[in-house]
Amino acid sequence: MLTKNMLIEDFINLGLSEADTVLIRGNLGKIGRLKKRDLFLEALFDVIGEEGTIVTLGFTKSFPFYRVNKNYVYTEKTLPETGALGKLFLKNKKHYRSSHPTNSFIAVGKHAKYITEDHDEKSLSYDPMKKIIELDAKMIIFGIIEDSPGFTTVHYAQQELGLTKKSFFKKLFRVFYLDKNGNKKIFKKSDIGGCSNGFGKFYQYYISNGILKIGNIGNSKAILSGAKDSYDIEYKLIEKNHSYFFCDNPLCVSCRVSWKYDFKYLPTFIILKLIDRLKKIKN
Repeated sequence: MLTKNMLIEDFINLGLSEADTVLIRGNLGKIGRLKKRDLFLEALFDVIGEEGTIVTLGFTKSFPFYRVNKNYVYTEKTLPETGALGKLFLKNKKHYRSSHPTNSFIAVGKHAKYITEDHDEKSLSYDPMKKIIELDAKMIIFGIIEDSPGFTTVHYAQQELGLTKKSFFKKLFRVFYLDKNGNKKIFKKSDIGGCSNGFGKFYQYYISNGILKIGNIGNSKAILSGAKDSYDIEYKLIEKNHSYFFCDNPLCVSCRVSWKYDFKYLPTFIILKLIDRLKKIKN
């Protein structure tokens, strides 16, 4: 069973120190057994102290326009779709959560209110990343380095380059939410980050530029990088090639046919889809 002191040692070895702001995401189930899950945040704050801030993603559901769930209404208490870590943050009485109906951020600590405030239904999905970068934050991924690769700064680079507005899925995904006056309204998602399975392509550049630290959190592999350092690399690569972040799956709808600026994969996608459909019919 993992102790708090073991977690503290892992966080320090990975590169965290006092007063850090850190954006963290991962799979709590892969780090090993804890007497109580609260030890995870307790260990983090023992390292970064009262001047530190911890942030995670609180992303929630949206639905295609033709089958919006009228019974699903986003509120500040809606459980994230990002796993146990986001739920753990919500249990902390001192947490702040942005009110964006699909891409909320949850934070605890000195800069928590600053990072999450003003991120609402009128904002772009990844706006809090600007503040996270300005605060010279560190980013940690653990237990999902390959399963859910890459840092959230990639999506912010997409946003800053105007690419999240160039998806054919723009405004096709929707969800109900409660506004500040408690009124139920429909939110139409106007910017799309898309598939992130190709974000592992950036790892080689983090390593070659010496910005990636590799370690462990409990039984899980973990990586750490500075938000600004990662963003600078990602922005330049995507600026040069808007499709650089695409995954390698030839049947990925998001990467192959959803972007208005890249149609070169469309013929192959259609052929492979037809072959796949014919195989299913035969079976």
